[in-house]
Amino acid sequence: MLHQVMELEVDWMERIRPQPITSYKIQYRNGTRGSWMGTSTSNIGNTRMVTIENLQLGTLYQVRVRAVSDLGDGAWSDTVSMTTFNVPGAPTNLMISPPPGSCDQLMVTWT
Repeated sequence: MLHQVMELEVDWMERIRPQPITSYKIQYRNGTRGSWMGTSTSNIGNTRMVTIENLQLGTLYQVRVRAVSDLGDGAWSDTVSMTTFNVPGAPTNLMISPPPGSCDQLMVTWT
């Protein structure tokens, strides 16, 4: 059985702000019209990365990030779109034949 763990690693750069950033909020959604789901970071230090886990194979996701300070939430970043990988299908048209002029080898081809 093939076990797939689908996740996206999201990282970003911090803009210079007059107020220290205390955390970030990260939202993601399935497709371009789905409901936003969220996660957040706290005690960030130098960390500007989060891993979003348990995603579906071969699916478009959108992600956005906002900074949080003692003054409140900043504006959302531009939305970034990405698609998770799909598991490849099984090979088709499998053929086994001896190469021309060979009696001790087999050639395997597929599409």
